[in-house]
Amino acid sequence: QGVARANRWSVPDVVRALRGSDLLILGGGSIFQDATSLKSPLYYAALVFLAKGFGLKVWAFGHGVGPLRRSISRWVSLRALGACDLITLRDERSLRWLAGRGMPEGRLRLGADPVFSLTPRMSPSRGGGWLLLNLRPVNSSLPRLALKEGLALADGLGLRVVGVALSEGDRDLMASFGLKAILVSSLEEAAGVFEGASLALGMRYHFLALSAMAGVPFVGVPYDPKVVSLCGAFGMPLLGEEGIPRGEGVGGALRERSLELGELVRRSFRDGFGLLGGL
Repeated sequence: QGVARANRWSVPDVVRALRGSDLLILGGGSIFQDATSLKSPLYYAALVFLAKGFGLKVWAFGHGVGPLRRSISRWVSLRALGACDLITLRDERSLRWLAGRGMPEGRLRLGADPVFSLTPRMSPSRGGGWLLLNLRPVNSSLPRLALKEGLALADGLGLRVVGVALSEGDRDLMASFGLKAILVSSLEEAAGVFEGASLALGMRYHFLALSAMAGVPFVGVPYDPKVVSLCGAFGMPLLGEEGIPRGEGVGGALRERSLELGELVRRSFRDGFGLLGGL
């Protein structure tokens, strides 16, 4: 049947879309954060307030909150999320953060990142000889440190380092370090890369999520709280911590947990519509 699209930067397009709707599902990820800029929380807060002004219900689905380093970012984000009829969080840290700042607990639900619902479409790794490495641009020395640790880890385990980029910025950064990276832009491309991996080390949340979905043990580079939360959820180490689980059954356990989270996503979606229908 197709899905009608609106240019999110066109106010007339957005207004037309909202006027013809009953519900705004504010797709997840960390959109209420100011690590990249102040624009993200301001834009999405404006979208929430505009939707409420037109009488829509608003559902924030699959969200992680933060980092919010500026007081104005925290204030705007809390006001916007407070205007939502239902908030489904992808991690316990975000849920606790909102609950601790007075968000009505009746509106909060714990879910998972929607990407895990795609786990059945992700081929399990065959355990080849690759260590997949993902770096992303940040204003710190973490990418260079992660590269150094990744190369040392691969050398110690006899693995070949393969760079994996989820954006052109990732690819350019790794190229500046002398590492050619594969740019992955679809789940099918990701499956083709991860099926040859024995280990992964990376920065981006969804790179690590894909690792879990493919059953590849991983090490997270903690540039953001969401990476810490994800590694904790799967029992995987952060950069600098000892002990990378690589024994028999580890990959299967990662994939099984990913399938469980995928079912949680689907259940959260069904339950959310049931709750919103009664509001």
